[in-house]
Order: sequence, then structure tokens, then C-alpha cells
Amino acid sequence: MDLVNHLEGRLLFAVPKSTFSHFHPYLPAQLLSTPRPFLPTLPLKYLTNPTEGRLQQPTLSLLEGSDIQFRRETRLDIALVKNLPLALIFLPAADIPTFVGEGRVDLGITGGDQVAEHDALLAKNRRELEGSRQGTPKSKGIGSKDFPGQQRGDAYSAPAPHQDPSHDTPSTSSSLDLDGATLDHEDTPQEDTNEGVEQVMDLGFGHCKLQAQAPERGSIDHPSQLIGKNVVTSFVGVTEQYFRDLEEAHAADDDQDALSEEREPTPESMARIQRRKLRTRIKYVGGSVEAACALGVADGIVDLVESGETMKAAGLKPIATVLSSTAVLIKSRAPSNPPLINLITNRIRGVITAQKYILCQYNIPRSLLDRGTKITPGKRAPTITALEDREWVAVSSMVEKGRVAVVMDELTGVGATDVLVFGISNAR
Repeated sequence: MDLVNHLEGRLLFAVPKSTFSHFHPYLPAQLLSTPRPFLPTLPLKYLTNPTEGRLQQPTLSLLEGSDIQFRRETRLDIALVKNLPLALIFLPAADIPTFVGEGRVDLGITGGDQVAEHDALLAKNRRELEGSRQGTPKSKGIGSKDFPGQQRGDAYSAPAPHQDPSHDTPSTSSSLDLDGATLDHEDTPQEDTNEGVEQVMDLGFGHCKLQAQAPERGSIDHPSQLIGKNVVTSFVGVTEQYFRDLEEAHAADDDQDALSEEREPTPESMARIQRRKLRTRIKYVGGSVEAACALGVADGIVDLVESGETMKAAGLKPIATVLSSTAVLIKSRAPSNPPLINLITNRIRGVITAQKYILCQYNIPRSLLDRGTKITPGKRAPTITALEDREWVAVSSMVEKGRVAVVMDELTGVGATDVLVFGISNAR
């Protein structure tokens, strides 16, 4: 069956898939020459990207709990849902914000770190577009005459592999001259107001941190010490913005002193400060970021950390947390079927709620009811039911799973009896 021809009229939902690379850092060197047909017989840990893996299985469980019924055929990244006009598109987590942001896909599940990276690159492109409209030349960056001996692509301006480098050009006009700062404004592209993604909800799994790391035996203990040095990362947009903020904070006093020497700051002096180039050299690598310091490529790195064991094994230590991340549900700003999106969102929210809570039921003397309900206030309010014995009532209340043992102890302590807990498969 040609699945592509069956997508018409279906809402597209992007979910993360596990990816594999011949040069994956967890793949033993002796297996790199293994013929591809034999690779599926290798242990799973050699076939999947651990970063993608932290999202895929919980996502599939979430879809199952939401009664989204599908069957994914081998080697296909498209699956048609049987009971809804919906199609699942399996994509690398890093690509999902792009597809959703451009409106090619309506819904997606990915990491908050990937959304932050997408937003950072989008904000950068918008700043450059605004600068082109005002006739301000784009930063020359690595590879220009201001940086002799360096090659374009070695620093932060290099796009990630899934980006088209041609998209970094702010105009299609043939008269655009970056070095000469000339620009034909008539051909400047207009900003798409529907571009970008809207975060619907935090899904509560896939916890990790994007951290700045430096060599354990080195002298760098704070990210400000990396200013002006080489930093390697897979998250170019977020890292560039992080160090730009650091540099601006450190330069704020110098700028204030410079402006105070002028009787009245001029637009030219303010523009000069705003156009300040990033001193820290941000370099992109797609994998094995933790090896960059040992190989002499970087003075520090910015990378995702779950347990931190990989970084410790590489001789690195955390010096700052750039952001904390969990899986999130995102949607396009111009979805094709808003009612269906609301239905799916409500189903997923119900599953997430059910995963966080259990139902607690107990009997308690009516005279002690206030004390019992203070322990179990519920999401909105507890349900109180009269018993045949008028001096007693039954109470039902939703309780956070992480507190269930403590709640049961406290209820018993105030005089409750017959304390029971039940799992919740779904909730609305």
C-alpha cells in the first residue's frame, strides 16, 4: 500500500524515532565495517541513539493510553491510525520542531531542549532579517577577512546538518553584498507570522539537562571563563544565545562607561554596541561531543546530560546548567484540524494526569472529616459519601503517586480506616 497517497485528509502527528549511525559513539570500532544487512542482528544498545530512546518508548506508551491505534510496518516511518483520521510520522526528535514550525506537521512530541534550539535559531534568523531590512550588514563571521586562517563552518554560524545552509541568507536579492553592506530591500523576504511552534503541555518524561562542561583537571569552574574560547555543542542556537548573554553581562559595565563619556549617546554608538560580535567560538558537532575537550577541539562543551556518567568517564565536570528539559507536546500555529487536535490533546492530558495520581478511598468518623480532607484535598475537592452508620463517611480523593505512602500513614494517624488505593488508567 502506498501510504503517502493515503495521507490526504489526515492530521499529521510527528513522534520521535530511534536513529542509528554507523559512527554512533556507542558502536564498537570493530563493528563499523559490518555490512548493513547484518546490523539488525546486533544488540539493541548498538542500534539506537540513547537520546532518541529516552523519548520513543514513553511516547508509544502515551499513544497506547490515548487509544491511538496503529501498526507501523517494518522500515516505514509513516503509520496510519485505524480509529482516527490521523497519521503518525516517525522523525528524529531534533527535526520535529522544524516540521511542526513550518506547518508541514500539525502535532509533535519532542524534547524541550529541541524546541529551545529551534526557537533560538528562529530568533537569530529574525534578528538577521530585521537587520537586513534596516540595511545593517549581517555579521561576517568565520571565513571573512576579519578572521584570517579560519574556514567558514568552523564556528557558531555553521548550520546543523538538518538545516539547509541556503536558508541562512536573509535575502534572495542578487544585489545583496554582505561585505559591502548593500541590500535590495524590495526582495527582502517577509516574516511568516505563523512560523514557530506552540507548546501545548509538558509530558513529564525524558528528563535531562543541557549543561556546560569543562575538563575535570582544568582551571575552568564557571562558564564566564569560556568567553572567547572554543565551545563544542550540538545545540548551536541555545549555546550561542547563552554565551551572548554572558558576554553582554560582562560588557555592560564597559558599555556604560563608554556611553557616559558622551554627553548624549548617539544612535551610532548604541548600534555599535548592539552589533557586537560574539567572541566565544561555538563549533557544531553531531555526536560524541564529550570527546571534544580530550581531542583538543574545545575548551568546554555544552551537551545533554541524564545521569552524568558519560561526562565523568570523559573527564568532564558540570560548571553550569543552560536549561532543564522534558518531553513536550507541540502544535503548529496554523493546524489543519483544530477540533481533532483538541480531542487528541485532551486524551493525552488524561493519560498524563492518570500517570501522576492514584485514587485513595477511606472511611473516617464524621467528626474527623475536616482533618482527613486536609490530608487528601484532591485535585478539585474530595468526594464525600454517607454510610449506613451516620457517624461515618466514605471519602474518595485523587492523591499524587509520590505521596501515597505518606498520605496513608497520615490518614491512619488521624483515625481513618479501610484506606485503599487504586490505579487510574485515564482521567479527564
